[in-house]
Amino acid sequence: MLLRLQKLLGITSNTPTPAIIITGIAMPSYTLAKELMQRKIATPCAFIDDQPWTNRTQILGVTIHYPSDLAALVKRQHVAIVVRFDHDITIANTIWQEVEKTGVQQIEIPNTASLGWQLKAIMETLKTN
Repeated sequence: MLLRLQKLLGITSNTPTPAIIITGIAMPSYTLAKELMQRKIATPCAFIDDQPWTNRTQILGVTIHYPSDLAALVKRQHVAIVVRFDHDITIANTIWQEVEKTGVQQIEIPNTASLGWQLKAIMETLKTN
C-alpha cells in the first residue's frame, strides 16, 4: 500500500523530499522520522521540544528547537507539514496561532496510532499539496 502511494506521488529515490517538522522527541517521533527518512517520503528538518537540555542537540542528524522557533522554522525551511504528536510537550496556543498564519499543513497524530497509519496520513497530506 505504501509503495503504491509513493508511486502515485511520484516519489523515487532521486526525488527531493518535502521538509517536515515533528513535535516531540519521544519514541513515536523518533520512529516516524527514521521511517520517513529511510523510505524517502519526507525529510525532517527540525524536532520541537520544550526541555532546555535538549535544545540545539540532534536526533538522526536533525536539530531540536524550542517551540518558540516553530513558525520561523516553517517559513525558513519551506516546511510542507508540521506533525503534532499527542503527548506531553507543551506548546502555547499563541505559537500554534503563528504557525497557522503560515498556511502550513498540520497533522495531529495520537501516540497510539500505528506507524503505517502515520505514514499513510503524511503521504495523503503531501498528495493534497
